[in-house]
Amino acid sequence: MVQLVPAVVFGVMILVGRTLDTIIDPTIGFMTDRCRSRRGRRIAVHAVLAGCRLPASMALLFFPPVHG
Repeated sequence: MVQLVPAVVFGVMILVGRTLDTIIDPTIGFMTDRCRSRRGRRIAVHAVLAGCRLPASMALLFFPPVHG
């Protein structure tokens, strides 16, 4: 079996992701609790965040940052 990513790099990626998650989740919760939209508290903030993440994810899916 070919190892594409060393175990240490994979572990650091998971650590960074979880660390960012612990910072971002309470921030998003605070933003949605303070939001006063006519469509509801959660929908407005999540729609904006999805609108930012989805195009970036699709671009990375179709144009991966690898050579070869």
